[in-house]
Amino acid sequence: MKKSSFSDSEYVNLIPNEADIATKDGGNYLPIEVVERDLDRWAWGTQNFSWQQFRDKFGNFCIGASLELVIPWKSDDGDITERRLTGGCNFIILAYFPNNHFIAIAKSECVKNAASDLGPKFGRGLNDSVVPDDSEIERPKKSSQG
Repeated sequence: MKKSSFSDSEYVNLIPNEADIATKDGGNYLPIEVVERDLDRWAWGTQNFSWQQFRDKFGNFCIGASLELVIPWKSDDGDITERRLTGGCNFIILAYFPNNHFIAIAKSECVKNAASDLGPKFGRGLNDSVVPDDSEIERPKKSSQG
């Protein structure tokens, strides 16, 4: 484990470095290299990776995958426990063309998704300013005719 002056709970609540945040299609994300670098604070690993290829209703070939991210967590009291976070992803294979390493892509996306449950350091809330608040979403009105 790398030494740090922050406790585990303090570390995961840090804000990501601005230089580490990437943007695509109007959304912000942390690249897998950044997430893995920051996870390297712990002797982390993954378990139960599974994936499946399927066709969506439009005939696109897709991948669905999930895994467990396992982290040795030190509580503020000094107790060490194992944290297990589940991450998943679904994507259309052609979205990553010409990269045909779709299982590696799926695993990376699952790790990023699971890690985001840890806190802001790993991307939680990164797009809060982009995603509209529930109160801003216009709901369809119910028709009075049945």
